[in-house]
Amino acid sequence: MQIDRSIRPAFYDDESSVVEIFNQGIEERTNAYLKPLDWIPGADWYKSLRNNAAVLIVCEVNGALAGWASLTDYRSGREALAKTKEITFYVHRDFRNKGVASGMIEYLEEECSTKGYKHLVAILLDSNVASRALLEKHGYFVWGLFEGIAEFEDECLGHLYMGKRIIVHR
Repeated sequence: MQIDRSIRPAFYDDESSVVEIFNQGIEERTNAYLKPLDWIPGADWYKSLRNNAAVLIVCEVNGALAGWASLTDYRSGREALAKTKEITFYVHRDFRNKGVASGMIEYLEEECSTKGYKHLVAILLDSNVASRALLEKHGYFVWGLFEGIAEFEDECLGHLYMGKRIIVHR
């Protein structure tokens, strides 16, 4: 079967799909949120993401929203870090291992390169083996670990920082 995959800017109408995919990450404990976002908190979260992201994209596969990704400020307001962005990506569980995350990472890296951003930082739970392996495949390295600081009901997990220097094209 032919896969038609496209990446585009996220729109207001993508809210419910983006929140659904984000909530899957919460349910699967691949981020540090403890409870899925319901209707109003989800809408507020998405509005904040749209307003604060330097770049917010979605990936569609055969017309279905399969994932989303963003570049946001790393340590907002600190001018010395203005050329560093945090990269975030989530893929709907039905579309994993189909190149969705890789496509979005590559797209965002190219955006960084053309916009003059020099470093990308990914912050993930140390138990998120799949995202770590994907980031390593794309040339990211472990830059640090805050061991055991994410407290869940039954365990404490580390916050893993991975990063990559971007080659800027002008």
